[in-house]
This record gives sequence, C-alpha cells and structure tokens, in this order.
Amino acid sequence: MYKSSDNISIHEVNKQLVFNKGLYHLDVIGGWEIGKNGFRVKLVHENGDDVVFPTWSWPVTNKYGWTKGKRIFDFHVLTEGIYTIDFWSSENLTVRPTGFSSFSLLGLFDRKVENKLISVIFYRK
Repeated sequence: MYKSSDNISIHEVNKQLVFNKGLYHLDVIGGWEIGKNGFRVKLVHENGDDVVFPTWSWPVTNKYGWTKGKRIFDFHVLTEGIYTIDFWSSENLTVRPTGFSSFSLLGLFDRKVENKLISVIFYRK
C-alpha cells in the first residue's frame, strides 16, 4: 500500500509528491463528519500538461493511530511523476470528530476541528 509519508496541511502551498500510475484515495484527517463546502483538490504534473481532478469517492472511514479519517476523493493517475497539489477553498472545509449528525443537532459533540489543523493524506491500496 502506498501512503504519503506525512499528513499534508490543506493550507500548504506548492506541496509536491511522487505518484506512480494507479488509483489513489484522499482522506481528510481529524474526524468522520466532513463538510466539503466547495473544497477541491487538483494534481498538476511537473510537465504542466497533465492535470488530474478527483472523482467523488464512497465515504470510507479509516483510523490513523488514534486519529479518525474519511475518504472524500479518488484520483486516477495516468502519468507517473512529480505532481504539485493545489487546494481550493480550503478555508471552507469543516471537520467534526464524531460523525453523528443527530447529536450535532442537539448541541452535543458539536465542536469542529480548527480549520488550520485539518490535514489530508494520499494513499493507494
């Protein structure tokens, strides 16, 4: 399984990763209730010709140690190489640790993860 070595802040600019051909997933780290609110990601190959936009992903939950994560996007990489990651509207992404919307309506467990602390991870199985 391929996994980016570190969590990547959604506010990081010009972050580069090496991708081989294949299907990759992107998980948001910090909780199971994710509000995308226009949050988008794209990968731009170092040659500038290949741009990879994500497709919607079935929302699979994962655990990274004691931290919760949830898959939100899939990427089909057709050209291997170094890609720059571009995040759009990262300030609009919201994460709640619980994932229980009904409790949020009651005001229980309604705390959000601070936006500046939200990170993502890329992986391939």
